[in-house]
Amino acid sequence: YEVQDGLLTRIYRVPDSPLPTGFSSVGPLQEGDLSDEECVRCQRRKLNCDGEQPCYPCIKAQSNSNVASCNYRRSDGTYESWATRPFEAKALSEPNLREDYQSYTGRRKLKVSNELRSLRDALYTKAPEKKRTDQSIVEETIDSDPHDDENHGRHAAAKNNYKGFKFSLSAYNELPQPALQLKNNGTANGKYLEAKVEELNSHKEKGTWKVVPLQGGIKPVTSRWVTTDKYGPDGEVARRKARLVARGFQQEEGIDYEETFASVVKSASTRILLALAALCHWHIHQGDVKTAFLNSDLDKPVYMKAPRDVQLPRGCCLLLLKALYGLKQSPRAWYQKLRDTLVRWGWRISAYDPCVFINDGTGLILEVHVDDINVMGRSLQEILNFKGQFSKEFPISDEGECSWYLGMHIEQKPGEIHLHQKQYIDQIVTKYGFKDAAPAKTPLDAKIKLAKQGDYVANTKFRKEYQSKVGSLNFSSNQTRPDIAFATGYVARYASNPNRAHMDAVDRIFAYLKSDARKGIVYSDKHGLQLRGFVDSDFAGCEDSRKSTTGWVFTLAGGPISWSSQRQKTVATSTMDAEYIACAEAAKEAMWIRNFINDLRIPGVHIDTVPLYIDNNAALKLTRNPEFHSRAKHIDVKHNFIREKVEEGLIDTQRVNTKDNLADVFTKALPRSTHEDLLRRLNLTSGGVIESEPLLEKGKEIVGSDPGIIQVPRPLRVLGTGGELDPRQQGHELLQLQIAGSLHIDESSHLYLNPGFNFDERTA
Repeated sequence: YEVQDGLLTRIYRVPDSPLPTGFSSVGPLQEGDLSDEECVRCQRRKLNCDGEQPCYPCIKAQSNSNVASCNYRRSDGTYESWATRPFEAKALSEPNLREDYQSYTGRRKLKVSNELRSLRDALYTKAPEKKRTDQSIVEETIDSDPHDDENHGRHAAAKNNYKGFKFSLSAYNELPQPALQLKNNGTANGKYLEAKVEELNSHKEKGTWKVVPLQGGIKPVTSRWVTTDKYGPDGEVARRKARLVARGFQQEEGIDYEETFASVVKSASTRILLALAALCHWHIHQGDVKTAFLNSDLDKPVYMKAPRDVQLPRGCCLLLLKALYGLKQSPRAWYQKLRDTLVRWGWRISAYDPCVFINDGTGLILEVHVDDINVMGRSLQEILNFKGQFSKEFPISDEGECSWYLGMHIEQKPGEIHLHQKQYIDQIVTKYGFKDAAPAKTPLDAKIKLAKQGDYVANTKFRKEYQSKVGSLNFSSNQTRPDIAFATGYVARYASNPNRAHMDAVDRIFAYLKSDARKGIVYSDKHGLQLRGFVDSDFAGCEDSRKSTTGWVFTLAGGPISWSSQRQKTVATSTMDAEYIACAEAAKEAMWIRNFINDLRIPGVHIDTVPLYIDNNAALKLTRNPEFHSRAKHIDVKHNFIREKVEEGLIDTQRVNTKDNLADVFTKALPRSTHEDLLRRLNLTSGGVIESEPLLEKGKEIVGSDPGIIQVPRPLRVLGTGGELDPRQQGHELLQLQIAGSLHIDESSHLYLNPGFNFDERTA
């Protein structure tokens, strides 16, 4: 090896004897030049390389060993190793053999010379105070007395290794670590250059890795850049992000990682907290933890290659010290770090959602979704104090009042919160070509009947497009659009083999979303702390399996907080059977919601009994008493869970008229009038104003079918106020409505002035 002008020039050792006949610098041996017996390694392993040198089985068997890979017989009866073949020769012509050979020789060269490379690195940095020669390094690898019989063999081996440029440099990690930089000044990185530089600087500050020589036997995972644009609520790019991620799918369980599970906040938990925020008039602030995973340590060593556009000393790799994005254990490591920190500060973990933290002293509640956090509470000063404390431990991007969280727009007014996904819906509508499509008034036709189609097999492209569309719809149906929950679940049943009729049904859902992309959930303090559940089921609605569909929804602060539309696991033999099974599933969710809210320990907020409304008399009686033995004896015992909770007084099952059952929209496709009526009563609106036909018609008497509440779809003009009534204006002594026709309000009813001002007969 020579060092010239600060650069390392390799001089490779050439075999002692000429290359065998037939092997030149331009290609492999010709067939017949060497027999199987002449390959020592192959002969011993009883593998045939057919004269190709070196052959794949030999390389595979010896790639991590100091023994030469393949040996050929010399004329004097000795053997010469192909590992010493000059590497300057042209590459082997056969692609597979060339790839195997280059892979092996690369590792071989790395193993032989990594210590010299570390010395070369020292030329660019500060050299160690004590200069050391190659010979002294070798001598340091053995005991001080080379003549000791016990150590004589190791001494001789070290001397031989020195002659072949193989020795150990124990002082490598003492050398200053080189800083990773982008090649060519990052000119090839375009608009993400600044983001990539920021990412590398973050890694340097956090001490994410240590540059180490790549030793034999180590299989580093590869890495890559992942770039993305983070959009604000206005649809504009708020921040460009670049993540250096490890390709974790290359990790081996038990070697690179053990446990991987990490929880994220439940969607229902988020909606419950937002509903409580509207009821309790909380402040909600959000933040984004910068490079969150880098704050946590790894419990196992993981080695990684740098991406191509990052400079790294030759023959070296990265030993990861922090939980880098992409590693299988990184989310778990970050959650444990955050959890331990918050507990140390006096926070407690919700027993019903591990990603919700409560501080009983300050009254603050924190929800975490990986690196996105929401902190809420009545005291703004306590929120600001917490953010200051948090930013000292973890660098965050403080985004102030929450307006955009996990793809949802969060529009806050005093005592009211509106959730919708207009931006996301606009994106998927445009992505799949429905921007100019005619809008639909309902998600599915009320008479639709989908089924499998005999021996039909969908082609791959058609199936993948169908699955992609359904997946896009599924996200919205689980977040802010319960009105498409049944439709999405219905078409998802055929995702494995869809036909044209199934695709047409999916396309109609997109047309329905396009008709009102801003429609979403409204929570209002005018409804008070009233948790209600509705449950329903169809009967044998699935044409293929004849199974029924369970639907349930729970509302708080006037809007849905949790819902489900799911085909039942077993075939029901009667409507009572189907409804009772649905009630048992709804009871599980009712208990979780009740326990979750009570565990928050909010002053004045406590749920004793959850009312659950059912429209089937037989199922209602069965939830209270073990009646109808002959018709119910086959029902699985697990479904009797609801009867136990009714007896304990935790759930109160009540009768509701079918037309007033809000869960009906989760079990079947409905006509337009019924569909829109249920959505109004679920408080699914476009920001408080429903653009549809007036609810009040001239000469028609309207009585609220929902006990105590009548919802008016548009602001009403009130005499004496100088225009439309301000929903937040209070203190009117006398209000008079100017409407077309008569309106009947009984003693217990309330008239809702959109979007939230209510008054009863005492103030009207």
